[in-house]
Amino acid sequence: MLKKMKTGDLLIYIATAVYTSSLFFPWVYVTFYGNVNGFAHRGYIVLLLFAFPICASLFKKTPRFFSVATSVSAVVFLVFYSMEVSQSYMGESVSYPAAGLYIAIGASVVLVAGVILNRRTAKTASLEPYGSAK
Repeated sequence: MLKKMKTGDLLIYIATAVYTSSLFFPWVYVTFYGNVNGFAHRGYIVLLLFAFPICASLFKKTPRFFSVATSVSAVVFLVFYSMEVSQSYMGESVSYPAAGLYIAIGASVVLVAGVILNRRTAKTASLEPYGSAK
């Protein structure tokens, strides 16, 4: 089954699985409270941005531009969130990003790579006669 999949599709599925598992890891460390996971910080909303590239890789008839747009917006949102989560009070760091957020950012970057690879293979497949290179 994995041999029949394209590399881009496989990267999209792996990135989604890694992102979903990162929601269970700590996303933010708060000094007086402890760790807070991705569900508490509404990380599941970004999971909705992962849904469109998965649908695009499954159905193959959706516009690929929206897949690139949603995957890039997931990366931008998570990087912005990691910068905004860092809080300091009287010169001391009160909250800062934890490992789960960095795993989520990495999964989003892999998602962008998978979407771009998927888009490139779709373009080259449409240029080849009868679906095979000679």
